[in-house]
Amino acid sequence: MSTTVRVEDMIAAAATAFGITYRDITSDRRTRRERTARMVAMYTVRMATGLSYPMIGKAFGSRDHTTVMHSVRTIEEKIQTDPSLAALVNSLIQAAEYRELVVARGTVNVLGLARQIIVNPRRAAISASTYEVVALGKALIDLWEVASAAEVLAADVEVMLSQDDDSPAALRMRALAGAIRNELCVLAGEPEPEAEPAPDADRQDNSDPLEPNTLETSDE
Repeated sequence: MSTTVRVEDMIAAAATAFGITYRDITSDRRTRRERTARMVAMYTVRMATGLSYPMIGKAFGSRDHTTVMHSVRTIEEKIQTDPSLAALVNSLIQAAEYRELVVARGTVNVLGLARQIIVNPRRAAISASTYEVVALGKALIDLWEVASAAEVLAADVEVMLSQDDDSPAALRMRALAGAIRNELCVLAGEPEPEAEPAPDADRQDNSDPLEPNTLETSDE
């Protein structure tokens, strides 16, 4: 157990593993996937940090400590009969330990590392250390969270814009929102959404380009 592992990093890692966002885990959303991801995150935080149930509950949207206790017990039981879930839980805990080592070694220039890999993929990728790879992965997770938050903000602004607003500012905001969604799809390894019709065209898009594959787990 470690007190230097960041709870926020573990929540973000669990969210990424389940194809959802950090906010989904800390919010009150209760789809099957979000409930499972939340319980897994609580369990891994407890195992990796040894924090008290009240402290963990506070990190998960000020939830009661009994909710954390229930989640930990539930995952403890499920991993006894669900090998895939057990493997996921173990990988999340091991990843937290690697991230701790990365922090202990100091800052890694992930942007410089990424550029080296792009310029010379074979040599740079093979020569990159485990610590550098973990730092690069963590940076991508952080980038995903920033982009997800930006998409929510852009969507809120789009709602405030009238459909017939063709001002330069409105057009720039719609273009920015589309670019953010495209980048999120790229990060998730999904096809980019088709371009939206011109502003004066009739359009209604209820699709969710970020809908990820679900990770199946047994119900409680």
